[in-house]
Amino acid sequence: MDKQIENLIELAKENPTLEIKLMVNYEVCAGDDCTYWMAGISSIEKTNYWNHNERVYIGEDEIKDEMDCQEISEEEYAIMLKDGTIKEAIIVYVDI
Repeated sequence: MDKQIENLIELAKENPTLEIKLMVNYEVCAGDDCTYWMAGISSIEKTNYWNHNERVYIGEDEIKDEMDCQEISEEEYAIMLKDGTIKEAIIVYVDI
């Protein structure tokens, strides 16, 4: 079995309540002439994500960088973690 698939299965078993989110590289579906595209898993991680203003920020560093730009305080960050605005998930990166 592929190592990435084994990793995904293990993370899902260890974290059964977490959603699995697919982050697909734009090059995978760049054209509009097909219904499906074939790609592979490039990496998998368990991390936080924030869906904000039609963009997804993944991982604490990226989230905090955007929060700094938006002038969101550490206290507001903690509230966002608690209320589910920032969520933890198993992120699967799909690439060609």
